[in-house]
Amino acid sequence: MFIFKSISSSSYFSKLFLYFTITVVICVLISSSILFVNFEKASVSMIHSSIKDSLNQISYSTNYMIDTAKVLALQVYYDNLLKKLLQFTNLDKIDIKFALDKLNSINNTTSFVHSIYLYNSNINGFYITGETKVIDENGFFDKEALLLLKEQTTNRMFKPIARSIPAYNNTPVYNDNSNVYTFIYTEYPSNPGHFKSAVIINIHDYWVRNIIDSISLNTLYEVFVINKKGVIVSSSYKDKMLKDISHNSYIEKILTADIPSGYFTDDINGNKNLITYVNSDSTGWIYIQVTPYKIITEKIDIMRKTVFLTVLLIFIAGLVMSVYMSRKLYIPYKHVNERLVLLEDEKRNNFQLQVQQFLRNIVLNTAPYSDEEIEKTRQTFNINLDFNKPVFLVMFKIKYYHEFCDKNKSKDRSILKNGILNIACELFESLFVSEGIDMLEGHVLVVLNDPGLLIITERQKIEEVIKNVIFCVGKYLDIHLQCCISSTDSSFYESPALYTELVEVSNHFVLNKGESILWCEEINKLSPSEYIFPVDKSNLLIESIKLGNAAKSKELYLNIVNSTLEYSFNAFNTTILQLGLSLNLLIQSLNHYKSISIPFNFNGFITDITKKETIEEINKMFLDKIDYIISNITETNDPKYDELLEQVNIVIDKEYINPNLSVQMLADEVKMSPVYLGQLYKKLTTKSIHDVITEKRMEKARELLKDTYIPISEILIKCGFTNKTYFYPLFKKVHGITPVQYRKQ
Repeated sequence: MFIFKSISSSSYFSKLFLYFTITVVICVLISSSILFVNFEKASVSMIHSSIKDSLNQISYSTNYMIDTAKVLALQVYYDNLLKKLLQFTNLDKIDIKFALDKLNSINNTTSFVHSIYLYNSNINGFYITGETKVIDENGFFDKEALLLLKEQTTNRMFKPIARSIPAYNNTPVYNDNSNVYTFIYTEYPSNPGHFKSAVIINIHDYWVRNIIDSISLNTLYEVFVINKKGVIVSSSYKDKMLKDISHNSYIEKILTADIPSGYFTDDINGNKNLITYVNSDSTGWIYIQVTPYKIITEKIDIMRKTVFLTVLLIFIAGLVMSVYMSRKLYIPYKHVNERLVLLEDEKRNNFQLQVQQFLRNIVLNTAPYSDEEIEKTRQTFNINLDFNKPVFLVMFKIKYYHEFCDKNKSKDRSILKNGILNIACELFESLFVSEGIDMLEGHVLVVLNDPGLLIITERQKIEEVIKNVIFCVGKYLDIHLQCCISSTDSSFYESPALYTELVEVSNHFVLNKGESILWCEEINKLSPSEYIFPVDKSNLLIESIKLGNAAKSKELYLNIVNSTLEYSFNAFNTTILQLGLSLNLLIQSLNHYKSISIPFNFNGFITDITKKETIEEINKMFLDKIDYIISNITETNDPKYDELLEQVNIVIDKEYINPNLSVQMLADEVKMSPVYLGQLYKKLTTKSIHDVITEKRMEKARELLKDTYIPISEILIKCGFTNKTYFYPLFKKVHGITPVQYRKQ
């Protein structure tokens, strides 16, 4: 924005130069992008053509394998000596030996042939290379070959069948599972299962694999062959043979494709790849190459980056030159413009501050104005509120204001309060004319004109608007609010009394559980009689504490506090102060006469109470303090706590692996207050319970690191830790080295 402001005040030539530079850059970028897209498409098409030729070469080699298998099968079938094995039933051992020797000779002279089976249906048996006798089909080790033979038809004649031959008798030929392509020739293949004889040729799978390896010299490419079922029949990786990959998305696309060959791009394992495929009718196989797309576009990307860098340099050079050329003219203008903007901002902010201060002075009655001064100021500041018509006040109090102050700086707090006022005034706009005031405390004020006395007739609508304000502020500003609504007065000039009433009523949020809206008229209905502090109960409370009777002491305290709830907040506040003072006098007495050292800062205690926002929080502070005083009194009467310490230590030894092990859990186990137990344990052992738990867990971690090979991630779980970002720094802090270094040592 700053650069374009400078351009607007620069000379005509610098503007023209910069616009020309931008135009050139845009044209170069557009034309380059179009060229890159078309070049990439052309590159992909050329690479596809090259890959297709390679895949066709593999297909031709496969066809040659089929022709070779066909010639070999016919040679065997029509050989006079071998024909005896295929047709005769009663052959002597010499004939069988000569025939099998010739079969083995044919097998040995063709290195690509794994084995040859001859099937004679007259004897229901097989003659195979590597054996010296006939094998009955019931005991034949290659069950899959027998099954294929029974299902053989004309359509499957000399079709390669990829499969694995199992090991047999530890013979040199069948000493291990072997991947082969099986070809079957039968005399009458048109009728499955009805033939006199058959020749089965098993060719090594490396026939096709070697061709694939010779073509795919780059290890980044992957070339493989699948059948129509999506099963790999050949691959440069031997272990992938016969693996079913039909579930892969790109294989599904190939199997369902309408064209016999083609290419497309797809993501494989999160990387973009070019998939090229070719179908073969003679084998029923599909030849596939997967090429990483980054190989195709690598050089294009380099060109693209070079062009973009050049364009960027041109743009920067033009920009710098334009700014330089206009500098002398712009700098004086810049200073004047900045000064004007600053003055405008100051004027706007000062205007808002003056409006706020004016309204605040009236509400707080801190600056007396005459009627003429008020009306003149109202018109000057363009305040829509009619000061002479009936008004009522709505106070939005920020919950946990001390935390709000700690979280936000002074300027941010002011902005957030203005945000609350803007939301409130906007939502009240449909019902009332309103003005918002930041009271510079933990609350803001909305003043509403109510000439129609809607506060009486439309109370439900007002509550709906207030609930909407609380919801919106919580959602968009992450601030939780409580609200007080005053009664109606004749004019804004009477607002000081309404505001005082609101401040007093807002204190009742401490006593009203879960309430977010309080009406002053409802609170004013509380018992009008004067509250009398129960001195007798207070004395009984002090005596119960001295006797160490915690249950009775807490019962008396709660009874005294609950008796104030039917009165105004002043009764509750006075009672709390009186009880705090009584505890202070008791502690001073115990410290002096019983030689008990109980630290207690009365002013700090009362200050902490004033920060609490619910009666439950205040009660907890008092009840914990009562427990603490009684524990100190009890300790002086009975200094022996061996049994308690033993019980706590047993639980720690047993439950250290439990990540929820804490002072609270131990306190529940021994039926004591967690605050009291923690303080007592530290006083008796000079160690905190948390430190003892940590020491126990560290001791177990050291044992496991030293004596086992369990991963460190499991060790920290077995020791009760849940977060390795806490365990590692803690271990190094305690031992001076990391867990890995400790294990190595």
